[in-house]
Amino acid sequence: MSLEIGGTSAGNGAARLRAPRIAVLIAVIACAAMTMVACTEIIHPTATSVAFEPTPAPAGTRAQVLAGGDPIAIAALSQPKELPPGSADSGQELYNSLGCTACHTLGSDTLVGPGFQDIYARAATRTDLSADDYIAESLTKPAAFLVDGFSNVMQVFDYLSDQEVADIIAFLKTVQ
Repeated sequence: MSLEIGGTSAGNGAARLRAPRIAVLIAVIACAAMTMVACTEIIHPTATSVAFEPTPAPAGTRAQVLAGGDPIAIAALSQPKELPPGSADSGQELYNSLGCTACHTLGSDTLVGPGFQDIYARAATRTDLSADDYIAESLTKPAAFLVDGFSNVMQVFDYLSDQEVADIIAFLKTVQ
């Protein structure tokens, strides 16, 4: 039996203090349980597996495809082309402005990529392509031919015009 003074029970004071704590603890546990149940992912596998097999697009087609270009004209881009005569001066400007100097020297020193000293003569011996075609391919599809000891880290320059490619080739012909 407890003694009540002024509307409070002297013997149940500790019990009254514990009751709100227990209620809060039960509420926290209930909220945590509901959160765990609500955030559980249920995996529903598809009936058939999906295979992703992309078809590579010809070089230089990204802008044309996004613009809704003619498929026949886009396919023609992947065919070999006759390049116009190049300008070595314009090619040197492109060599500098495109950032080629960050990875290639005009000497035999190696940076990220091989040096360009005698590149035109070496290009003629690397594959069965002509030196012009090898350099054009190396600019637009750098992964096609990798020089031993170097990784495939070169930027793809497939957006260059035929004239710009011809200008770079004309410049590289002069690097001795």
